[in-house]
Amino acid sequence: MLTIQLNINVFLLAGIVAGTGLLGFIFRSQQIASLRRKVIELENEMLSNHSEILELQRENAALEQQLKQLHIPVISMKSTREDKISDAHDLASKKVASRKDNLKNSGS
Repeated sequence: MLTIQLNINVFLLAGIVAGTGLLGFIFRSQQIASLRRKVIELENEMLSNHSEILELQRENAALEQQLKQLHIPVISMKSTREDKISDAHDLASKKVASRKDNLKNSGS
């Protein structure tokens, strides 16, 4: 039978395992620290954006308050039904008057 003899130093193997474990731990710690810095940076950016939005809201509220305090005359664009009826009556009377004027002018 063919057998392969392999001599392994147990202390060397334990040292290699411990060294790679330590390197992995250091590498992962650096990754976690980098990600934490990015999270803190993004949180600060969000806070600054939210404070800017709140400041704009304050300005908007102040402008709306100023507009409410100003007394600007507003003319209603909507007319009531009675206004329409009176306008139609006025228009009809103007047509009749203009026809009478036309008849007088043509008859003269």
